[in-house]
Amino acid sequence: EDKNLYLFTAVAGGLITVIAIVISIVFSMTKKKKVALNSEKWQSFFPLIAIEKISHDVNTDSDGKEVQRSYTPTSSDDEEVRDIFGSAPLTELEYNLNIEQNPSRKDIKTAAELLDAFPLFEETVIYKTQAHLGIYDVLLAQCRNLSSGNYKGRRGECCSTLVGAKGIGKTSSLQIFTKICKFMIPNVHVVYVNFNNICSSGPKFLEFSLITLIMIQLRQLGLGVHEVGEEAPKDVLLMYLQKAKVNVLVLIDELDQLYKTVNDVNEVTLHDLACLGNQSTGRVSVVLCGSSAMMEDLITTNGVKDINIVAEFPLLKGAPNLNGTKYITKRVYSALPTDLGAVATLTRKELNDANKPWLRVVAFAGGCSARATGRLLNDSGANGSILLGLSPDSALSGHNTLNKDDMNHLREEIIKGLYKKNNALFKQFFDSNGRALLLEIERVNWEEQFQPLLFAEVNSIWKKLINKKKVRKEDSGKLVYNLLYLSDRCWLTINGVVDNHPERIYPFSMFHLFKQHMKEDALTETSDQLMTYISQGASAAGKDLSDPKLLTGMAVTAGLSCVVM
Repeated sequence: EDKNLYLFTAVAGGLITVIAIVISIVFSMTKKKKVALNSEKWQSFFPLIAIEKISHDVNTDSDGKEVQRSYTPTSSDDEEVRDIFGSAPLTELEYNLNIEQNPSRKDIKTAAELLDAFPLFEETVIYKTQAHLGIYDVLLAQCRNLSSGNYKGRRGECCSTLVGAKGIGKTSSLQIFTKICKFMIPNVHVVYVNFNNICSSGPKFLEFSLITLIMIQLRQLGLGVHEVGEEAPKDVLLMYLQKAKVNVLVLIDELDQLYKTVNDVNEVTLHDLACLGNQSTGRVSVVLCGSSAMMEDLITTNGVKDINIVAEFPLLKGAPNLNGTKYITKRVYSALPTDLGAVATLTRKELNDANKPWLRVVAFAGGCSARATGRLLNDSGANGSILLGLSPDSALSGHNTLNKDDMNHLREEIIKGLYKKNNALFKQFFDSNGRALLLEIERVNWEEQFQPLLFAEVNSIWKKLINKKKVRKEDSGKLVYNLLYLSDRCWLTINGVVDNHPERIYPFSMFHLFKQHMKEDALTETSDQLMTYISQGASAAGKDLSDPKLLTGMAVTAGLSCVVM
């Protein structure tokens, strides 16, 4: 009996043990245990994101081997987290794939790579025109030099001036770069300051100069820059950046607007810029940006010799020389009025034979600039006043050009020269009675046939104006200045630089060139019809715009009183 009892006890004990093991296995297979995530590793992948809590769940099998992980970050900035992770929680496969495909975008070195990595950011489309590529290339290069410590111990190399015409996408590019930089170059903080409409931009702009504004923004980013006491603000900022080993890229937008308002704070801001351009800490880099062709004259104070420039930018009188060699100019050129690729990017259409007809009409009307194209699409309809409103003579800055005799004479002769050089092309747009065939605009590959004026041709025009005494003797050396001015006011588009002068000169848009040769009674009708093309084609890009269904209520030809030279 004792043996049987012992045997029964052993068997029962064995069964209990087996049952316990089975229960343990089943339990362990479904059990999730919390594991502390390595914060350093997390931050190396996703820097500068205020991750407040990370749920890191691990499923294990009976041997304690991990079967499945999931990562669920939470942050006060939920949009920021969603932008990186898409959705949470992520499985380990999704996590690794995210890291593999998008390793904080740290390997991005060119603007093209940046735009591929960020086709859409916070529901904002990032465009790929030549102008946008040029802007991002400048920002990336300067930011990477700052990140790598290439500016340390070197004076006058960490700053630049980005110059380009209005409406090419400078402000939007700077604002987007401010947000996405931390995903590519985590050890650089970006501070963005826009001086447009400075008098109505809030009390900070009226009370504090630039360096103080930078410190305020750094505090908002969570950095411990202490308040200014008796020390100079520049000393507080630079000392903090060196001790904390913090890198800051400062983006100053619409700097030319600062020069239009005279006050002590603005003057101190200019001295702040002079200081930042001359420091050698290697911790600060500055990019100035403006839409005025006179930016170089402003930062070098060379413009103080011209009473017209001083009248427009009164702060220039007495302003410090920021030094053009320290704030070296990097010019970004507008998309050419023949660049269908730019229009395809801006309208998010594929550049193919099916879409080209509609893209030609948009390019013809808007000149391929980001702002003009956006307005044509957003305000499209049969109302041609939208299109007429894009002309520079409708804007105050452009209309003022008409009051400058030498500038206006040059503008008129360039327009005539462009029309005459492309006379054979433009004849294709008119029938034997001089009626404009708008449908030919979509069919003729004018974007390939159009010929710009070369600088030598414009220089010849200028000399003739001098000989005819239509240019004042003291202004005879201002041809390049005048071309930049006309480009800045969107009367012309310039392309390329050779020997310090523009290489090729285009009109702002084909419609603007045509407009100069139309009588007033034809302009409204033509504008209405072009806008009808655009609005109806926007929802049916790639279809034949001569389809009666797309041209309801619109004549196939428009009678124009037009001078064909």
